[in-house]
Amino acid sequence: MGAPSPPACRARHRVSVLGVGAMGRLHARVFHQLEGEFALAGVYDPDAAVAGEVAEAWSARAYPSEQEAIAAADLVVVASPIESHAGAVRRAIAEGRHVLVEKPVCATAGQAFALARALRSGQRLFVGHSERWNPAVRALRRLVAPADIVTLRVRRTAPALRPMREHGALVSLGVHDLDLIAYLTRSPVAVRTVAHVDDDRADLVLTSASGAVAWLHVDRRAPQRERSLEVTTRDFVYSADLLTPSLDVTPRDGGPVRPCPLVTEEPLAAQARAIGRVLASPEGPCEVATGVDGARALLLVEQAMILGSRGALRGDLVEAS
Repeated sequence: MGAPSPPACRARHRVSVLGVGAMGRLHARVFHQLEGEFALAGVYDPDAAVAGEVAEAWSARAYPSEQEAIAAADLVVVASPIESHAGAVRRAIAEGRHVLVEKPVCATAGQAFALARALRSGQRLFVGHSERWNPAVRALRRLVAPADIVTLRVRRTAPALRPMREHGALVSLGVHDLDLIAYLTRSPVAVRTVAHVDDDRADLVLTSASGAVAWLHVDRRAPQRERSLEVTTRDFVYSADLLTPSLDVTPRDGGPVRPCPLVTEEPLAAQARAIGRVLASPEGPCEVATGVDGARALLLVEQAMILGSRGALRGDLVEAS
């Protein structure tokens, strides 16, 4: 027999956050602040003191167990370490809850596709590829038709400010950009060439079914932080700084550089509001990354690692499985 249904609350979705480290704290704040659309039911963390601190900050409850936190909500946010994602998501799905899990969706693509297949009718699994909600990316999505994209160049670097965890650079950093390439081209993506890949750095060339070619550089031991994206069409070059954020467009015939207007909405808040829209209108469009989207990004990571280790040059288009 499943956990009891969450308390009746028709006006907004009740949210529990599992894991309140850096990202979990941000989610707790955002869902609390969006009180017209959501109610932060509470948080759970193995460190009870940390859970209590976050719960007190946002007027929520610190649950003594994961099971109680899941039972109290209809949307469960999983922001625990990557190794625990699959188990927590599976348990929340089994109790009939919608889930938002931080990226990457879990440790392997196989686990991720299995979670997507486990969803019941009407259930949703969202993945926190929140870079989709970066103001510069939102502008690109609005301004550039996917069929017009000729090339993309993506760079994501970070200094080694803390000890590296066991997950490689493509998982800890690059998985965001693998999702972005598919998101902006609106098509399946394949790894074409692996110039270099190891725990700290990756240089890949990818192709999309739309015909675009993408270059991805990831380095988590770089001298400084960088998150840049350049999209070229037949007529224009769009240059985005995802940190600032900013977006400039330059005509390829040599005309003047023009800044593009951006929304100022916080990406996590924009993502949360989009989740609310999807849950309110399940048949409508979904701009939030789904479980399958997250699994596809992980599959590209695994494909790149395999091709790199074998010295192979090409992969196949990554579709849902």
